[in-house]
Amino acid sequence: MVDYRHMIVEDVQRSIMAVNNIVASLERDAPLSSDIIQINYPQATVDEFLRHSQTVVDSMLSASNRARTWLGDTGYRLCQNLDEARRVEDGARETSSQVREAEVRVRTTEINIHTSEYNVSHAQDSLESAQSALEDARRTRERMVQEHIAVHAGIHLGAMILSTFVPPLGLAAAAINIAVMPQTVDNEVVRARNRELDAARAHLDSQRDVLARERAECARLISKVAELRTRGKQLAAEARTLRAAQRPLAELSTRISTRSATIATIRSMRNVVAGIRGVVDGLRRVEMFVGPLALLNDAAFGVLDRRVAAIRRSRLTV
Repeated sequence: MVDYRHMIVEDVQRSIMAVNNIVASLERDAPLSSDIIQINYPQATVDEFLRHSQTVVDSMLSASNRARTWLGDTGYRLCQNLDEARRVEDGARETSSQVREAEVRVRTTEINIHTSEYNVSHAQDSLESAQSALEDARRTRERMVQEHIAVHAGIHLGAMILSTFVPPLGLAAAAINIAVMPQTVDNEVVRARNRELDAARAHLDSQRDVLARERAECARLISKVAELRTRGKQLAAEARTLRAAQRPLAELSTRISTRSATIATIRSMRNVVAGIRGVVDGLRRVEMFVGPLALLNDAAFGVLDRRVAAIRRSRLTV
């Protein structure tokens, strides 16, 4: 950003240096009859005075133009600031709405997860119940097989004695027939419950992944809203600063311009003192220039003041 303040102060300081040169020129011949330069001084001194006076005028006009440009730039920046502030506020409202929608999605997903957790628990209970039933059925079948064998043991005792060397294939086959069919059905039930549990767990994991993403998105949106609000506060502070600067800058531009016009017509030391001091005093009314203007040489004004006073006293005693 252009440092207008520094450039304006440089213009004013350049004017002050020219004033110091004027003082040196006017002190050289030290006339006391009149403060009108063309009357009391030789042409060489008059030409030197006019050259330095033109430097004063040009520098003050430059300072005035810079102040006017600064004012225009400040107004432009204020417009940009207000436009961005509106965009930021719109963005904050829109993002806040998105946050509310995201929070609804998070709550909905949390409810779905609770349901899925219940389904997993229910599937787990069903599986354990099926496994328990399968184990009970296995034990029942084993007992039935043993009972079947025991019941038929007496019936087949004679046959078994006669066929000592022949395996009791009939009894084994009967026992197998008793056990196989119910066991197959029970195993299928357990496998079905396992599939249900796996599906419930997969759905729960999926819902948890969704919840993690939705929470992350919600956190991102909340962070974005905070950033937008912070930027909005910064813009508001900048706008206050820019508005506060506009009036002093407008007054500064007018003040320097008016004084410059006065300086352009100076032909006496009294007008030099009045014109330059008016500009400097005007700058000192603006707080931002207090520090830089402390570097200006006020002694030059004192010299001219004393010179004008001496001329006035001389004319009064004539």
